[in-house]
Amino acid sequence: LPPGRASRLFESACASCHDPVFADSLTVARIPLTRAPALRAPTSEALMSVLNEGLRAPEGLDLRDMPSFRGEFSDADLTELTQYLRARFAPDLPAW
Repeated sequence: LPPGRASRLFESACASCHDPVFADSLTVARIPLTRAPALRAPTSEALMSVLNEGLRAPEGLDLRDMPSFRGEFSDADLTELTQYLRARFAPDLPAW
């Protein structure tokens, strides 16, 4: 995907946990975004919820919570970011 506002939002807010620095390295999230159920859902509603509410890491696992980004992005930014994430990490599925 060509660089744009959504890719910059991803790089500044998401990449440190979701984009491995080296090939075959684990991210903090440990689950590739290509397999994330919220990105593979039929609508963007689940992903919007994750971005607005954050996620708590399961007890007993060495994972960090995902913070809420509520108030960090405008509605337009969230829409653009969700479309970017879907296109980048679930290119085999139709756009939202």
